[in-house]
Amino acid sequence: MSSLSITTGDIYVMSIIFLMVFFGLALVTAFLTPDRPSGTDKSTRRIWFWVLAVASGIFNYAYFSFVAIPDSWAKLTSIAQAMPANIQAYADLNAANVWASICVVIVFIFIGFIVSRCASRTKLGSWF
Repeated sequence: MSSLSITTGDIYVMSIIFLMVFFGLALVTAFLTPDRPSGTDKSTRRIWFWVLAVASGIFNYAYFSFVAIPDSWAKLTSIAQAMPANIQAYADLNAANVWASICVVIVFIFIGFIVSRCASRTKLGSWF
């Protein structure tokens, strides 16, 4: 059996990259939303900000659950091959994935709040 090739550090680094990508999408979406006299552009920007905040955590969790973290230990032919260290490593990776996904959403919202307050007179000010 091959050992797990991904570490918790890899999960945290990739989570930061996913956070930056989704926050960049939120910035682009905010600036591409045209101004409307009725004021509905502000609610559109706000909705897209929250959708991308939640989507960043969901995408982060799904990526590591279905693509990056191998589940080869569950496909073993005998229990004797299932090393407790491998099972514990898999459990640790799953826990790191859950916490990293939660932190991605929290940090996304926190950075969005700061950017919204710092740029209150621009299109980004309508996020909060």
